[in-house]
Amino acid sequence: MNPPTHSPLEMPSESTLRDAAKLSVLDADGNEVLFGDLYKPSGRGEKKRTLIIFIRHFFCGSCQDYVKAVSESIPAPSQLPTNTTIIIVGCGASSLIATYRDTTKCPFPIYTDPTRCLHALFDMKMTLDAGDNAPNYSTSSMFSLVIRGITTTLGRLLSGDMLQSGNKWQNGGELLFEAEFANGAEGGDEEIKVNVPFCHIMKNTRDHSEVSVLRTILGLDEEHS
Repeated sequence: MNPPTHSPLEMPSESTLRDAAKLSVLDADGNEVLFGDLYKPSGRGEKKRTLIIFIRHFFCGSCQDYVKAVSESIPAPSQLPTNTTIIIVGCGASSLIATYRDTTKCPFPIYTDPTRCLHALFDMKMTLDAGDNAPNYSTSSMFSLVIRGITTTLGRLLSGDMLQSGNKWQNGGELLFEAEFANGAEGGDEEIKVNVPFCHIMKNTRDHSEVSVLRTILGLDEEHS
């Protein structure tokens, strides 16, 4: 699949969103789920809002800190506004999802796209650059992040997926999907209208959106001018 030509500062095009909806991700049991089903509304007249956080490889300590910070700030899905969800998407083996959930204490659904077709479609960057400044969500030094990554990797030696955490160069980002049935109908092959009002593509390995930004776009906090 050829990467799209849109700038990371631009919102995904309609064609990009249509293509993405047809791709599959894996759940913790290795079952395929259509990406479009992650944000598909469940009923007539409903607008579903889904924040999808694309992380780096499952052993990335910085992303683990980030998911922990998000989970501590929003410790239960029930605290989100009505018809609003958060989903995490990795790029490694589905067998690592359960361990990742335990490590990060994440209460939200976690999926993975080992093919990284979604990452390519949304033009997510390939870089090991850590950036100049540590983000607010970072609680660990670079040295401790490296040691943690090595320790976590070795911990999976007997599980057979030690080298399947995902491409170390692959970065992620955050996209907020708003979806509703185009004609107020539901079921069958009814067209779903999808809008992405927020799209942040990581420029380096520590460039996730700050948790305060996520809380604002999710409607948990008021936006300050």
